[in-house]
Amino acid sequence: MSYEKALKIRKNSSYVAAVLLVVVSVLKLLSISEGHKLMTIIMCFYFLGIGIVIVGVEYEVGAFQQWFLFLNFGWGKSYLYSFLFFCILSQEKIAIGEYVIAIAFLVAAMFTTYLHMKYKHLEMDRVR
Repeated sequence: MSYEKALKIRKNSSYVAAVLLVVVSVLKLLSISEGHKLMTIIMCFYFLGIGIVIVGVEYEVGAFQQWFLFLNFGWGKSYLYSFLFFCILSQEKIAIGEYVIAIAFLVAAMFTTYLHMKYKHLEMDRVR
């Protein structure tokens, strides 16, 4: 697989996962009833913020790339996507859409790790 193709797959999967994460977080916040725990509400705001940051970094918005510098590198994205994968699956109630988001983050984490290991020099040139 070429560097450009793997980069495109990683970018698309992380963008789709981040947008879906924002949408699901907003929908969960809108549908909160008295039965939801405080942890669910806090995680919704957390996922909403992280999703916005990921979209900003993937769209190469300068402020996001500057403030969240670790997301410019493969290892930073891989750690964040793995963390989000496990956070999504550790919630007390998981909808089908959240499984799709978790799988998209897992795919993005795998392709990011692949890019970082195989094309390390090209990744460093891309960041510069």
